Amino acid sequence: MRVRQPRRRVDPGRRPGRRAVGRRALLSPGRRRIAHISGDPGYRTARDRAAAFRQALDEAGVPLVGGPRFGQWSQRWGRQAAAGLPAAHPDVDAIFCGSGQVAYGVTEVLRELGRDIPDDVTVVASHGAIGRPRRLVLRGSTGVARSR
Repeated sequence: MRVRQPRRRVDPGRRPGRRAVGRRALLSPGRRRIAHISGDPGYRTARDRAAAFRQALDEAGVPLVGGPRFGQWSQRWGRQAAAGLPAAHPDVDAIFCGSGQVAYGVTEVLRELGRDIPDDVTVVASHGAIGRPRRLVLRGSTGVARSR
């Protein structure tokens, strides 16, 4: 009987995974104007993700653009939060989202504004996308969103 070795992967649901997501998916390709759009701050998960992500950025010497934006765990909230970003911070080049639903809403708005994903803006979700998978594809365990 063959014993399976555990695979090494990034788990964005755990604190070390959230830091790794920041380093691998956003900081490695040189993104330096990064925003964070998350879910309800009443959930410990939202607060933990924000804290771990901020720690990863602090360790890299990269400031978080505008502070974390908290709202519902929904596509609607992702759209709402992303709608104000380009006007307030036109140089944002990456967005870390607290969930796939939030990320999907964010990508819809960015596309409507003519921003290319991932060339203009990299969008990363903490978990897999929920919604129309033909339009939003998550690459690898880091959840890098690419439009199709």
